[in-house]
Amino acid sequence: MTEPRTVAHNPVIRGFAPDPSLVRVGEWYYVAICSFEWFPTIPLHRSRDLAH
Repeated sequence: MTEPRTVAHNPVIRGFAPDPSLVRVGEWYYVAICSFEWFPTIPLHRSRDLAH
């Protein structure tokens, strides 16, 4: 049997997301993006499959 696949549509992160940094820790993926052009912060996104 094959595993079910997740279909991701680009862009995975909405809006302007320059310089994404990605790291995997166990089952979780973490993505940090720079938003200094609009608001001085570094948003972090967490996902298990990079689609949700």
